[in-house]
Amino acid sequence: GESWAPLSRATLGRFLRSWWGHAMAHVTGEQAIRVETLGERLGDLRLCEPNALASMRRSLEHNGQLSALAVFTTDDGVETIDGFKRLRAARALGWSEVRARTLDVDLVGAKTAISFLHEHCGLTELEQAWLVRSLYREDKLTQPEIGVRLRRHKSWVSRRLLIAEGLDEAVQADVRLGLLSASAAA
Repeated sequence: GESWAPLSRATLGRFLRSWWGHAMAHVTGEQAIRVETLGERLGDLRLCEPNALASMRRSLEHNGQLSALAVFTTDDGVETIDGFKRLRAARALGWSEVRARTLDVDLVGAKTAISFLHEHCGLTELEQAWLVRSLYREDKLTQPEIGVRLRRHKSWVSRRLLIAEGLDEAVQADVRLGLLSASAAA
């Protein structure tokens, strides 16, 4: 998702403050970050279909990196929030650095940011479901809390949780491998 890339640092900061309040107010300017230092622990919440990855690789080869990744820092290092295709394509091309903006968030804030950063171009229902399940199971948020953080009704949260938990793991694995479309699976 490139939906937030054209926003200036100040505009992004104002929008994040209005979205999350003062706890999520700081966004750094773009900086070069070594590719090998970037983690992808949130990558399982996103699809990365082989065709889309190949397209991103071609784009990076011909145009360079057009927009910065979104990242956050943890005790273990720097983790990617948005830009998994760019990062994977850069790795495949042997790049040593990528441009990134650091969002001042914790793990729950980073997961929430995934939803915000894709508000206009949209996550698939299955990606939404994986995000909700992660917030519910791993971060122990209640369904109403998830609804507030994602600015969704608790019934929307409940439906997404049912998708994630009702879909066979083998089918989810096929979607992650690109063998089955997300829309067909959900």
